Amino acid sequence: MVRKKMYHKLTFDIGNMRELTTEEVLGTIDDLMIHTKELTIENMHDEINRAVPMETGRLRNSIHSQLDTSFYQARRVNIILSPPVYYGKYVNNFKTSQVRHPIDPEAVGQYTKHLVIECKSRLSLNWELSKLTIGAR
Repeated sequence: MVRKKMYHKLTFDIGNMRELTTEEVLGTIDDLMIHTKELTIENMHDEINRAVPMETGRLRNSIHSQLDTSFYQARRVNIILSPPVYYGKYVNNFKTSQVRHPIDPEAVGQYTKHLVIECKSRLSLNWELSKLTIGAR
């Protein structure tokens, strides 16, 4: 699988304010990235509950626990979505028709692909939201 890097342009409008030091700019970037990570993790917990198939709940719980180990380091957000349970890779190969049932009407087949697409979308959206939130401070 080819990984495509996502880069976002960040501009600062200092207007009539003083110029920012390098440390202040890097600190603001860190704040933006950490806020983006936190929002994305919240969103992904909801998406896991909605889309990951559930029989006993063990698969979902394992993905939730892995997601909670996501981290921010060296100006890079690392979101971890892989399930540590051995049967996760087999459930991931099921079709949507094989995993949906009355208890779990929104589950999707190939949930990993779905979660990655959703996570990329949420990261972009949350980045823009963070810029508005952090910029308003």
